[in-house]
Order: sequence, then C-alpha cells, then structure tokens
Amino acid sequence: MPRQISITEDTANFWANRGMAGGVAHQHDKYWRLANYNGSTKVALRRQLEAANYHIPVSRRDRRTLAQQLQRHDRQLLSYFGCSVTELQQYVTARGLQLEQSRRSLVNKLVTALETADANPSFDHFLDLPPELRVLIYGFYMSSFDSTLQSPTQPPLTKVSRLIRQESLPIFYNTCTFGLALVVQHKNLPLGVTDSGWQLVWHPDTDLYLKSLLPESLAMTRSFHIQVVTSIGSGHVSDRNARSVFEVRLGNRKKLCVVELVERPHLFYQAHPTVFGRWKDHLETLENEIKAVFQVSSRRVDDQSGEQIPKLMIEDLWAARRKMGARIE
Repeated sequence: MPRQISITEDTANFWANRGMAGGVAHQHDKYWRLANYNGSTKVALRRQLEAANYHIPVSRRDRRTLAQQLQRHDRQLLSYFGCSVTELQQYVTARGLQLEQSRRSLVNKLVTALETADANPSFDHFLDLPPELRVLIYGFYMSSFDSTLQSPTQPPLTKVSRLIRQESLPIFYNTCTFGLALVVQHKNLPLGVTDSGWQLVWHPDTDLYLKSLLPESLAMTRSFHIQVVTSIGSGHVSDRNARSVFEVRLGNRKKLCVVELVERPHLFYQAHPTVFGRWKDHLETLENEIKAVFQVSSRRVDDQSGEQIPKLMIEDLWAARRKMGARIE
C-alpha cells in the first residue's frame, strides 16, 4: 500500500538529523568521506559527542578538538580520554609505539602517540585473510555510507587492485541503495501548441549516471529509489525533497520483490496543482504496475546456469518511467 509522509514528519526528521551530515558537500564522490563538521557549532558538536557517550574532558572542549573527536567516533575509534594511565601504557606497548621526547605530561604523550597511530593506519596483510572474511570487511565499510546514494562514483576501495575490485564491487551494488531521480517537465511539442502536457525525464545527474554505468554493474544493483521531483533546481536531490519515491528492493529465490510508493503531497503541490491529478487517484494501481515491472527483473534466467537470478536492466527502468509518465499526461 502507498504510504504518505506528512510535512510534520519531514520537519521532525530534519531537526533530528540537523548537522549530522557534518558539512560534507552532497557530491557524487563525497559519500565515502569522513564528515569535516565545518558547518557545526561548538554546542552542536558537544551535544553529538555527549549523545554518543564519547568522553571528552572539559579542558579539551575547544571546537577543533571536538570536531576531531567526533571524526574519531565516526571511525569507531576509542576515546583515550576515558582510559587510565595504565591502560594507555598497555595500548602503547602492545602497538610498539614510541613516545615523544618533551616536557608534556605522560598522559598527553600517551594519547598523542595513540591518536597519531590511529590517524595513519596500515593493514599490510589484508590479502592474507580468507576471502570470506575480506567480504565481511567490505560490507562493514560500506554499511557506513548514506542511506541513499545519488548517482555515486565507485568508492576508492574498489579501485585498489584487480582482486579487491572483483570482490568489493558486487558488495557495493548488492548492499547499497541508489537514488534515481525523474523530473516532471512540459512536453516539447510544435510551436503554437499551448496545451503540451507533461512528461517524466531523467534528472541530468541520473541520466549521466545511468549512461556511464556498465550493464554488469547495473545488473548487480538490488536496491534503488526512483524519486519524482517537480524541478531540477540547484539543490541536492534526496528522498526527502521528492514528491514521490518508489522504494524498490529486487527479490530472489528466497525473497519477493518489494516496491513501496512513498508520497509527500505537501511538496510543490501548489506549483503543479494539475500534474498529479490522475496520479493521486490511482496510487495503489501505480504501485502495483511498477512492482510488476521489477518482478521481471527479479526472475531473469541466467544464460549459463539456467537459474533464476535478479538482474536489473536499463530497459526495466525505461518501462517503469513509461508507466509513471502515463499517469501524469
């Protein structure tokens, strides 16, 4: 059944997540980077650390230190400020670290040595691990990405070596959710025709992304959101600023294909009062039509093995767009 999100829910979610993006620009290759928190105030940083129960002494609560410690928390690193001197010494000894020669207190030298080592990690024998364990590490790394990736480039990990690329790229496309945006536009008809009607076209970013995506990469995609927006604008497309979102999860032999239509009727409705006239009267039908399209994607037969496997093709996305477009003409 289609689900509606009210403006009250959206506002509550906005304030709950305010500042959590950490000032990272919403660009196609930024989703894997650590937040820099440049746009966050000292108070906001302190509150986030307190909410995470990440210990920082009162004497070290300048803005720069707070931002650095929040980045450590994002990396799931230990806060050394809550450790005893004995514990710090044990960590330093176990890691074979050397302390600086200075007049600073022992605690400061121990913490500095540990944090410096944390900032320059190495994993020299990664490929010595069993493949099954490496796959778990890839999944853990990618689980920290944004909930929906908009036209992303492939993460740097997938470009380290041929072997790591072969192992990690399927994890990226199998586990992440990708945002694909459609824009409502006037149809381009001959000069003199005033009632041109409406059409759905891919957002320029999405169009470029789909054209640059190799068929084998698209085939590995399992989860994606088709977002319907009413203007391109200069802002970042996301689920929250899309009028309608089709949340798609392809099925397999064990799980059914799932499609849920999420509506935000308060978005841009005054600007386009007639565009969604037929759309809103047939939400459940539209949801089922889109589900039928992607059920085909979930049940394709592999040419070599003869087994049914989920395999998304560009033709499936075109078919879904045509189904949606028929409801706004």
